[in-house]
Amino acid sequence: MKIKRITLFNIGPYIDLNTFDITIAKDKNIVLIGGKNGAGKTTFFKAIKTCLYGSRVWGFDAPGKEYFAIVNGLVNTKTLYDNTAKAYIEIELVFDDGKQINHYVLHREWKKIKQTFSEYFNVRKNGDLIIGQEEDDFINYLLSVIPPDMFNFYFFDGESIAEFFLGSDGNKNFRNAFLKLYGLDTLSIMVENFARNIKKTDVKNSTYDSFLEARATCEREEVKYNLLQDEIRELENKIDLCQIQMRSLQADYTKNGGIGLADWKELNAQILKEENKIAIALSLRNSDHLTEEDFESDGDGLELNRQTITGEYDDIFKALIISHSGEKLDDNLYFPKYLKAHIDRGTKFLYAEYKYSNGNFYKHLLELDKGI
Repeated sequence: MKIKRITLFNIGPYIDLNTFDITIAKDKNIVLIGGKNGAGKTTFFKAIKTCLYGSRVWGFDAPGKEYFAIVNGLVNTKTLYDNTAKAYIEIELVFDDGKQINHYVLHREWKKIKQTFSEYFNVRKNGDLIIGQEEDDFINYLLSVIPPDMFNFYFFDGESIAEFFLGSDGNKNFRNAFLKLYGLDTLSIMVENFARNIKKTDVKNSTYDSFLEARATCEREEVKYNLLQDEIRELENKIDLCQIQMRSLQADYTKNGGIGLADWKELNAQILKEENKIAIALSLRNSDHLTEEDFESDGDGLELNRQTITGEYDDIFKALIISHSGEKLDDNLYFPKYLKAHIDRGTKFLYAEYKYSNGNFYKHLLELDKGI
């Protein structure tokens, strides 16, 4: 595997499009990159390994918040202030197995959407886009050819190579690279995965505890809901039973000479109508004019229906009330003001007559009707 071309777009100090042709010859197979401090040498190496391995080279199974924080530091700082920022790294690789030469172009791009980056990655083989299983097979092959832990054996960063080999973790780095190279790193991978999961445990535990608490609350409320539903059904059954009993009692009551509720309401309305007429007549029989106290309503919100009260005799009642008042009353004054006042005053007279009826109010009304 050889790197033929590297393209950086808005990566670190590399503003806009920057393409590096690093084609090598058989007798010149080492590429040396130099520059002053801060020129972007370390960024150049970070860009290469990030393009090749993505989040895996930084210890993450998939792109996430921590990975994008690293990407944020990799992208050109001026570009970060642009809400539609775009940056990418593109590497062209040449694979020669002695039978066929294949050119692969790896393109890893980041676009900024609402202050956050999204990652896009694709691979082209000899100019054609590869997807699905073919892409996965190539990535796995790439990881086997140059595992992330072997990267520093092929790409030497002069500022950190001494630390890699001779630093406190030098032996560990060399051991890991050796195991990777010979496929003996299964146990290390298991340990690494366990360590990563344990690291996330504290964060996950709090979320999982909240989930368990919410689920328990939901289950308790569901039990309460089901109990209430049972109570509702029980009460509905009782209501149905009461209605059946009421209909049965109503039928027996009617059969034995009683009247139904509707008939009782109608009869009661007729009685009230007649009582109102008698009350008006008693009020008109009293020669005293109405006072302010008589015009104060005491009907407890009773709504009057003119036709129901006076009916076909409305004109007669109106003429009698006008005559009694000695005034010229228009229709609005007659009803409801004067008519209501006479009903209220007459009702008081009617109540007084009731008290003197000696327990036979109906007979007393008949005699009273003759007197009126």
